[in-house]
Amino acid sequence: MKSMFVLMDECAKELVDYLKEQQNGLSVEIEIRDMFRRYSADVIASIAFGIKCNSFKDRDNEFITMGTELTNFGGMQKLRRLLYSAHPFVKKIFNLKMHPNKVATFFRTLIKTTIEYRKREKSFSIRFHPASFGITWVQEIEHFPLKLTDDDITAQALDFFYGGLYSTTSLIVSSMYELASNLDVQKNLMAEENEGKLINYDALIRMKYLDMVISETLRKWATATWIDRKSCTAITIEPKNDKENSLYLEPGTICWIPVFAIHRDPKYWPEPEKFDPERFNEKNKAKIQSFTFLPFGSGPRNCIGSRFAVMVAKLAIFRILSQYEVKSTEDHVTKKNSNLTLPNNIVFEFKNRRKIHLSMVLQSVILTPQCFVALQKNV
Repeated sequence: MKSMFVLMDECAKELVDYLKEQQNGLSVEIEIRDMFRRYSADVIASIAFGIKCNSFKDRDNEFITMGTELTNFGGMQKLRRLLYSAHPFVKKIFNLKMHPNKVATFFRTLIKTTIEYRKREKSFSIRFHPASFGITWVQEIEHFPLKLTDDDITAQALDFFYGGLYSTTSLIVSSMYELASNLDVQKNLMAEENEGKLINYDALIRMKYLDMVISETLRKWATATWIDRKSCTAITIEPKNDKENSLYLEPGTICWIPVFAIHRDPKYWPEPEKFDPERFNEKNKAKIQSFTFLPFGSGPRNCIGSRFAVMVAKLAIFRILSQYEVKSTEDHVTKKNSNLTLPNNIVFEFKNRRKIHLSMVLQSVILTPQCFVALQKNV
């Protein structure tokens, strides 16, 4: 994670540069889901695939196009995914695939071309860090105990891109939504960020309040509304009261764990609809009941990319709030979402904090020309 930080930060700076370019006067109103999807796609492309995209300038690059297609959960895509997961027989009869053919073809071609080039040239881009899977597969493929085909590698790459793009984008969008809706929380977070002028990996992970904000966002807006697990052994769940019956699970039984419902159960989380980062301060965090906070699952099959998604989200939030104040607009929600997630179209206003501060100073005092020049040099 530490070796990835520099590349993440490059993409975060491009995100802020994009806001500055769109800024009209002191602020800009912008739809945030598309903006943060582009940022997330750029980070994954840079770290996992060694490709520099900058989706804010090249808005129709293949990575962002495939990402939009991949995370489209409406219409026929929603029906296809439902049928795909319903039963193996249904999947076989209709020859259903999890992802569209053009998406799979894009990644298959990309991975195959990259591996062939690096084997032939015996060179590795600096963007392929040892922590990312790309360089590891190429360097150690001769010594790997199992024979990996191009399709095996493509499947892992596609899964990384799919999971990382959707979860990271959703986390940042949800965080910004809550910060814009709870200005007191945003103010506290700005105060923490103002304590340090320089940002690096170590400084970011030391920001306790930012971590609390991210945790509470994941509690209220879980990336996965449910997770599935398969029972490996026979299990009997005993009833807790007279109104319940015992539940017997045979080996191989598929269980759905309702994460969204658990995270909003008042039995575990008082006032569950309230956004309160203090639930995760050092004192209260120790009181959280086991298995009632499952944003990335739990146990040996929890999400392998959880730390990656959290780091990408924290960096974006830090970079934006260090320069902008985020406020909701009258039409910040323009379309309802059928899923248990935030709507697709959310428009927020980003006000430049530094320029606002300067304008307030100029409005409140009368300056001589000499004072004005001196002030400009120190802003």
